[in-house]
Amino acid sequence: MEAVILPIEKKPVIRAYLHYAFPHSVMLTQKYSYEWIINHYIQMVYDPVSSCPYDYHEFLYECWPCLKVNRLDRRLVEELTDVTGFLIRNLQAGVYTVAWTDSYEIPDSAFYQQEHQTHGVLLFGYEPPGQSDAPEDGTYHALVYTPDQQFRETRVPCQILLHSFDSEQFTYLQTLRPDPAVSVDYDFLSIRRKLTAYLQSENIDFDDIKFHRRQEIASYGVTACRQLVPYLQSRREPMDLRWPYVFYEHKRAMAARIKAVVSREEIVGYPYDWSELDRLTRDAKHVLDFCIKYNATRNRALLERSCVLIGEILEREAAFLQPLVQWEPQGPPRYGLRPQDYPDW
Repeated sequence: MEAVILPIEKKPVIRAYLHYAFPHSVMLTQKYSYEWIINHYIQMVYDPVSSCPYDYHEFLYECWPCLKVNRLDRRLVEELTDVTGFLIRNLQAGVYTVAWTDSYEIPDSAFYQQEHQTHGVLLFGYEPPGQSDAPEDGTYHALVYTPDQQFRETRVPCQILLHSFDSEQFTYLQTLRPDPAVSVDYDFLSIRRKLTAYLQSENIDFDDIKFHRRQEIASYGVTACRQLVPYLQSRREPMDLRWPYVFYEHKRAMAARIKAVVSREEIVGYPYDWSELDRLTRDAKHVLDFCIKYNATRNRALLERSCVLIGEILEREAAFLQPLVQWEPQGPPRYGLRPQDYPDW
């Protein structure tokens, strides 16, 4: 079989959790999909019993209209006579595959040769034997979540991936393909309603299909963001860096969203300039960097600085958003961003 490498976004805007990083890596090969981020990833939740306690209030990507998703559970995979051939033919047809399999077997992945745990591997390419440094059975190009909680590329020999499917930790395969026929349009009225709920820490199921409906959810919006402070204050051991990563990418997306809305709606007299929005992103990155450094040094002064900075960031963010939630559109609704409105992430 010939080599095939599908286009992939290796640094998606939303990637702290794999259930966002994988679909975004595929979707964002289509530029229009950035409008999906402008319209979404606004509301936040704190769910203390979840494996992802601090998270976006977004529905699962199986339901995203701009992405075609199918699933093959373990039983169906076992009935395939040539699993490797199936995966390669998918790639040749422009279809990406996520394997939720035993991370112990997968080079560079979160629990590689440490612990048998189910984790995701996104396959976006294949090299046959004899090309590059591919082993005798060929190799996949893949994106994984690494032990240092980074999202990056690795190579996975075909036989090693196939062997991981024999583990009890293998659960299913998921195929992904962007659907360019489905329009993803900028929608200010939807954005404004979500921003209002975010600032008021209220829950709205505006998109109808949500996966965060459990009663255990403790808080929403800004109040959910503030949960990062007691989490940091209670640390006595290495922290789960997904919390500060989510905080950082949420503020980065929020700053880009504000710029896009102000430009698209032509809001004259918006009282803040872009440098102040850039500072919001920069300070959120400082919080993340302090947390990373704390895991290396156990210097609690870093966490104290982070907690103070989080409060300041949330206050400034609320001030930046007020003109948007108070804005009344002029004329008919505007749909779709202009090229100059696309954010510089």
